[in-house]
Amino acid sequence: MSNFKVFVGIDISKESFSACAIHSPEEIIFEEKFPMDSHGFKAFIRKLSAFPKESILIGKESSGCYYVNLFVYLSQKNFNCVVLNPLIVKGVQSMEIRKTKTDRSDARRIAFALYTAQHSLPQKSFLSHEFRELARERERLSQQIARLKNDI
Repeated sequence: MSNFKVFVGIDISKESFSACAIHSPEEIIFEEKFPMDSHGFKAFIRKLSAFPKESILIGKESSGCYYVNLFVYLSQKNFNCVVLNPLIVKGVQSMEIRKTKTDRSDARRIAFALYTAQHSLPQKSFLSHEFRELARERERLSQQIARLKNDI
């Protein structure tokens, strides 16, 4: 496993995603919300372009399916992406005083979890190239379902 220096936590919803990049829990690089489309993906990549790709680890909590398009895009751009077990993320102590749950705080907690667990992540957690095929099939099925709904 590489020696990562930038840890990016992502919290994804249907329309947008929040990202938090850190060097360490004490040093936040940026926190920002991006639209879940090609413009948002490109803006996110621009934010990360200040760092070598091999030094960046991007992660999200394992839940839902909205992340598929983003992670396929990132893997095509040769970023290191990992999907974390929610128990790893839950075990990370937040440095926030308030206990409110927001996309921003979730992204920060995921970034902290990546930082904390970076040396114990199994190699198989990193996304493989077969992931792209899965994403394409999911997109094809979504389009087929949309056409059927229109026909009905």
